[in-house]
This record gives sequence, C-alpha cells and structure tokens, in this order.
Amino acid sequence: MRLDKFLKVSRVIKRRTVANEAADGGRVSVNGKVVKPSYDVKVR
Repeated sequence: MRLDKFLKVSRVIKRRTVANEAADGGRVSVNGKVVKPSYDVKVR
C-alpha cells in the first residue's frame, strides 16, 4: 500500500493530497529515512 494512502486510511491525515504534500515536503519518515508518497508500506 502506498504511504500516502496508508496515512489517509489510518486517519493520521484526513486527505490524501495533504498526505502527499507532507511526504513530498520531507515531513514523513519511515525507519529514520525520509520517503516519497509512493513508498510501499508493508505489514510485518
């Protein structure tokens, strides 16, 4: 699942466009790395 879609579905951010802008702006990191909105989030 894409990172921007995950942020919207999990209700962290209300709109996918806002989640997209947050990730593009470098405000979202996964495991300490700044990632793009298209980053693939996986369940482990």
